Amino acid sequence: MAGTTNITMQNVTGGIITVGDGNSTVQSASPEVTLAMARESFATIRAALDKLPSPEHGKITRALEDAGEEIAKNEPDKREHGEALQRALTKAKDAGQIISELEKPVNTIAGWIGSAAPAITAGLRALFG
Repeated sequence: MAGTTNITMQNVTGGIITVGDGNSTVQSASPEVTLAMARESFATIRAALDKLPSPEHGKITRALEDAGEEIAKNEPDKREHGEALQRALTKAKDAGQIISELEKPVNTIAGWIGSAAPAITAGLRALFG
C-alpha cells in the first residue's frame, strides 16, 4: 500500500531532486531572476527600511543610496550592489529593525546575484536564518 510523503523545500533555484520509494526524479527549474525582478525587490526593501526609525538610519540610508545607484545602471555590478545592500540590512538587523517581510525580496536579490558573489548571496540569506 502506497503512503503519502510530504516534502517541503525552500530556496530551490534549479536542480534535480530525487524522492520517493521508487526514487522518482523530479526536475525543478525555477525561472532566472531578472534585473527587473531584482530592481522591484530592491524598491520593496528600500521602502521598508526608509520607514524604520533607527539609531543607524544615516548609515542605512547611505548604504541604500549606494545599492540604488548601482542597480539603476544598465549593467549593474552585482557584487557592488550586494555589498551595499548587505551593509544596509546588517545595520538594520543590528539595530533590531530587520523585518520578516523582507525575506522574500532579499532572497530574490540573492538569486539575482547568484554565483557572481557567492559570499554575499550566502550573507544576505543568512540574515533571516
